[in-house]
Amino acid sequence: MVPGTFGTGIANVIGMGRPPRITAPGITHHITMRCVNSEFLFNDRSDFQLLRDVIAHYKKKYAFKLYAYTFMNSHFHLCIRTPDNDQDTISKIMQGIAWRTAFTYNRRRARKGHFFSERFKSPLVESDTYGLQLLKYIHQNPVRAGIVNKPAEWEHSSYSVYSDGADDDLVDLMPSFLGIAASRKRASAQFREFVGGVLEPATPLWTKAIAIGSPGFLNRFGITAPNRYG
Repeated sequence: MVPGTFGTGIANVIGMGRPPRITAPGITHHITMRCVNSEFLFNDRSDFQLLRDVIAHYKKKYAFKLYAYTFMNSHFHLCIRTPDNDQDTISKIMQGIAWRTAFTYNRRRARKGHFFSERFKSPLVESDTYGLQLLKYIHQNPVRAGIVNKPAEWEHSSYSVYSDGADDDLVDLMPSFLGIAASRKRASAQFREFVGGVLEPATPLWTKAIAIGSPGFLNRFGITAPNRYG
């Protein structure tokens, strides 16, 4: 079994519904952000390239790490590790990404109105323990949506970085991925088997929780009465 799956322990989940935003320097978040009314606003390569360019701009500005991404037609997923300072919070990062994407897209398309429908979701994730499970969830998204049969068939994601060692200057490899095998080639082989295995069902775990991690991880943020999922 690949380390970091739910089979190795229990994920502690807090605050289903509309939880408060919690963040900290040097912490991993799973970000989900949807277009207004779940419309398919990302339709062609130029739209997906716009999103890449905007994320790259703010990644350089705020020096956060991007461990994974999947861009869908109506929303996107990011796995972000915040910078090691108190100023560049996840809210500051995402406000920039959302504003610049909406402004540029609407200007190009002569479009008016809101682009994103709601505030982004950003549960904290203990990446050392549950990071690989999160990578699986993010990269399986196009398969769950019925768009493709395999994660490798969807080009607008970071899957190939992990599965085949592809170059993508937008992505920083998650440390827990590098820890699953003695070499990157062997780690990629295990990753392909892991992500190509059982399809994870759509679940509010990865979007509506406040935090996902061990009791010790949750205690760092004053979370003491978790509902358990596992």
